[in-house]
Amino acid sequence: MSGVDWRRLNRANWDERVAIHLAAPLYDLARLRSGHARLQPIEEAELGPVAGLRLLHLQCHFGHDTLILAQRGAEVWGLDFSAPAIGAARGLAAELGLSDRARFFQADLYDAPAVIAEPTSFDRVYVTWGAICWLRDIAGWARIAAHFLQPGGSVYLAEGHPAALVLDDAVATPDGRPGFYFPTSTRSRSCWTNRPTMRTARHD
Repeated sequence: MSGVDWRRLNRANWDERVAIHLAAPLYDLARLRSGHARLQPIEEAELGPVAGLRLLHLQCHFGHDTLILAQRGAEVWGLDFSAPAIGAARGLAAELGLSDRARFFQADLYDAPAVIAEPTSFDRVYVTWGAICWLRDIAGWARIAAHFLQPGGSVYLAEGHPAALVLDDAVATPDGRPGFYFPTSTRSRSCWTNRPTMRTARHD
């Protein structure tokens, strides 16, 4: 569809998700507030200790994982293009007493070098789950990540393949394989609705 401002629509989508995700069990703010929140299992297995490291969390949403890393002793800067997300992140950082170790910036990803004037100063750039599928320029994203890394620094990326989104463990087939959450062999439309469960869709 020509003439559609996909960037504006995508940002409006993420603005809307903030309040929904703040209430979603997936993020479990009670555990974050208690200091016992955990990252996804694959990240817990791979990331290693972060105490004393300087991290940049690109596309940080409302800062849930950013704040977990700060609770573990890292200095973490988070960036996201959603004003409601960054507002929520700053509020949580203040509530948790982490404003000295978790700073948040609102900007488009591709404007990050102009907003965060800290080139070659981070030990690690951290990006996870559902981040790169929204980007218009993956090579540009990689250049930005490299821009911020100090010599010997690294990028940590945990991401899922978009094809996995069509599968659903809750509707397994008789032989035990996952069923389809989004059928791919139909011409009918799919309508996705944001809800706290994060699993509401309609297929017409």
